[in-house]
Amino acid sequence: MNRADEFVRLFNTLVDRLRKMTGQGREAAFHELVAAAARNNPLVRRNVSLLRDYSELRNAIVHYHSYPAEFVAEPTEKTLARFGNLVDAIASRRKLYPAHRKDVRVFRAEEKFTEALKYMDEMDFSQVVALKHGEHVLLTAEGIAEWLQTRVKAECLDLSAFTVGDVLQFEKGQKSAVMSRFQTIDEALDLFSKTALGRRSTRIYAVIITHSGKRTEKPLGIVTAWDLLKERDEG
Repeated sequence: MNRADEFVRLFNTLVDRLRKMTGQGREAAFHELVAAAARNNPLVRRNVSLLRDYSELRNAIVHYHSYPAEFVAEPTEKTLARFGNLVDAIASRRKLYPAHRKDVRVFRAEEKFTEALKYMDEMDFSQVVALKHGEHVLLTAEGIAEWLQTRVKAECLDLSAFTVGDVLQFEKGQKSAVMSRFQTIDEALDLFSKTALGRRSTRIYAVIITHSGKRTEKPLGIVTAWDLLKERDEG
């Protein structure tokens, strides 16, 4: 199969997926399918312009070529690979769980602050999960810095005298989001994107994954924007 035929095959797969996602019939034009899917699908929403460009390429391939194999337009290997990856991503709708399942170390408020510091150093983490009033939150390097500023006048600071709960009081705002195991990687990326664009007053450092998306539930995993961007680039 040549690149043009493979591109058309992928495009038809995409159209079928968009129809299923939106519930629209064969009478709907491609741009209508994309617009409808973009309302609820972050991945489609981020790639609206690119999908329109692919649609124009598809039209050039299908409507302006000579039989049997002379095409006015034909995608490059790079374009075909990029389009294939996008179609696969839209079709698969990868869930956060089990893709980002991991054992999460949760620190209780009464635990020594030094234990959390030691763990952050060993794991090279800039934040850890802590339990505050029955809810899972983040203890961050930023919050620790805020706490240290209140102790600068102390001639000798004995870190072992303080608990995780003592430092948690200096965390400003909710720096984590909680999502259910059934939500998608693209929904998490969309959340991080909105935070980066300043649409939220407090920066989100990580998404804590639980069964139903409740802070009181046991964490099944945790993921940062860096994890997701690295995964996307490697894919």
